[in-house]
Amino acid sequence: MKKITIKTGLLLFSLCAFQVQAAANDASRLMDWAESTYPQFFPPSQPNQTLDNEWIYRYYPSTNNAVGIRFMDRVFIAGDSFGGLDVLTDVGSLPDLLVTAFGASNNNGGGSCVNAGILPVKIFNYKMTITDSAQPAGNDTAVMVIKVLESTASRVKTETTLTFSKNVQSNSTSVTTQNNTRTNGFIKISVIEATATTSVGNVTTKITNNPALRVSPLEICAGTTWQSNQVSQTVETIIPNIPIPTGLGGITTDIPPKTTTIHTVNESITVPAGTFLTYKTTSEGSTVWSVTEGFFVKQEVINGSQKTVTELTLIQ
Repeated sequence: MKKITIKTGLLLFSLCAFQVQAAANDASRLMDWAESTYPQFFPPSQPNQTLDNEWIYRYYPSTNNAVGIRFMDRVFIAGDSFGGLDVLTDVGSLPDLLVTAFGASNNNGGGSCVNAGILPVKIFNYKMTITDSAQPAGNDTAVMVIKVLESTASRVKTETTLTFSKNVQSNSTSVTTQNNTRTNGFIKISVIEATATTSVGNVTTKITNNPALRVSPLEICAGTTWQSNQVSQTVETIIPNIPIPTGLGGITTDIPPKTTTIHTVNESITVPAGTFLTYKTTSEGSTVWSVTEGFFVKQEVINGSQKTVTELTLIQ
């Protein structure tokens, strides 16, 4: 009996050691993913560090940011990009974020499914360059500077400044708020409201989808297709000092369903801003390489012989 007890104790010790090592491996995989997906915050690569048998974390001196897992459960980010090192932001549990990073169908990474969720980030800026062969003056280039003011699962708010190199179109600045929901396996947009600064003042455009428009499945799997839903879309525009007649508060249009094909996931693509792991989709002449829903690094739109290419050129 004593011999059996010793063997049982060794077995339990071995199982505990295995579980601890597995959790440490999961923490390392998640932080590796954070480095490859968000190098502007967590530039590769830093070693794992531990603190008081409570934390496993990585610190990034060049950005003064850190990411860590407490008790192999909750994941926190901190640093200059997130309000300071003394401000700990809880971004979720380790198991849930492994699904976000690698997909529910393949938690070991490098597989056929990923999650289209959004990493909660308080404020960051990025720049896109748009080359449009359709402009009458030839290949015109536009620079779009986007400042993310708020990014959560239910609301995204951005400030966008668009500047054209050949002045084919007017330069503009606008603030856009997008309200999202996550139901029945899809990310949906209910309302988009944009306020643009113009020569006549601030012009506000509000787009309401009824029901909310499906814009992406939560789980992105290679080799599959999905379809948006038909919605009744109302567009309202408010122009300063111009009253809107009664009954003409907006224009409503029925938007038909659109089919999107998901070609690849975990595809590495290099653009001027760096190299990113993306998923590639196509729909109605548009090819997009996205990191998460609403944040892509490259887009190509082909209309006959004309092509518009948008690429991420800088991220801060």
